[in-house]
Amino acid sequence: MRPVIRPRFLLCAAALLALNVEPAIAIDTSRSDVKDFIAHMVDAYAFKKRPLRKLLTSAQSQPLIVEAMNKPAEKAKLWYEYRPIFVTERRIREGTEFWIAHRQALDQAACATVSRLNTWPQYSAWKPTTAA
Repeated sequence: MRPVIRPRFLLCAAALLALNVEPAIAIDTSRSDVKDFIAHMVDAYAFKKRPLRKLLTSAQSQPLIVEAMNKPAEKAKLWYEYRPIFVTERRIREGTEFWIAHRQALDQAACATVSRLNTWPQYSAWKPTTAA
């Protein structure tokens, strides 16, 4: 059974290939790294060479996106600096509503996870220790 490749994967791969060049109208499919990528996609995922080459040729370089991707990430914050951004009354309310609306599915997932953990030797043999 062959893995399923989604169009989003191809777009990400095309964007990565575009990073190696100056801003251009399209990806140059005569470059050796692009040829290698096409060969890999044909061999590993049964893509057709001609349509893939056509797709990559039509991909447009987006210099602003490449620039944004190359910028350093924001300064890492401590948990208490992120908390007021993400733990809000609205999110708590909506999370509670989601939990109530999907309780049965969440309970089933929790039970399945605990059941799986109990069948793994490294977890089923584990017993909590008490402080001395």
